[in-house]
Amino acid sequence: RGLGEQPPVLFGLPAAEIVHDACAAFGAPECRYLVSWRADATAPVSASEVDRLQRELGSMRERLRGMFDTAADLVGSGSLDDALARIAERAATEIRAPRHLLVVQMAPGEEVLCHGRGFSPDEIERYRRLLTSDGQISVPGSWLTAPVSSERRDYGFLVAAYPEQSRFLPQERQSLEVYARYAAVALDSAAARVQAERRSRESARLLQFSRALSVAGTSKEIAARLAESIPVLVDCDEVGVYLWDGTE
Repeated sequence: RGLGEQPPVLFGLPAAEIVHDACAAFGAPECRYLVSWRADATAPVSASEVDRLQRELGSMRERLRGMFDTAADLVGSGSLDDALARIAERAATEIRAPRHLLVVQMAPGEEVLCHGRGFSPDEIERYRRLLTSDGQISVPGSWLTAPVSSERRDYGFLVAAYPEQSRFLPQERQSLEVYARYAAVALDSAAARVQAERRSRESARLLQFSRALSVAGTSKEIAARLAESIPVLVDCDEVGVYLWDGTE
């Protein structure tokens, strides 16, 4: 350390003496630092402090394991609803509030998926309707809300709720946001898979349609082939094909 500098403190260790007695910038063959502590400066650590640190380390390991397990769920097999249920369950384990709610919708008009713990069916239905109507979500101060969103779109929200007199810690907000992003990744993956499957069906139908047209002889046969192919391409229930008759 230079003249006038305070002794460094790192990771709660006592002050150390650091001497830089050789420097390559001044022609030495190597840079060399000598670090030393005074033996009598090391304060003994109490058993209670060791126990506290071990509990914190164990808690951090459990949190990390839960996040790794959730990440593994995202690449595993199973339905979207199952994946979201596992994400909601692990979030409920991580953020130890009595009530949790995950409400998401893959796209406008799609089914709203809800997973709740501690919420009544009426409450879940109310929030489901609120999401569908694009209303503003107003929650008490004892609730913690994280948006389930990605660059693709906003899907919904993940909620952890305490009684009115309780409040959340900052790290709990971070954990809830992590699980909300996990849910968004699952929805992004499901949306991409659905889109790929739809495109595959469309391509197969277009190929089938082109083959059918090659053997169709009359305008009515071509119109019939067209009517059969359109519902797959545009996802409709009814199709009408009108043929022009110049004399009529």
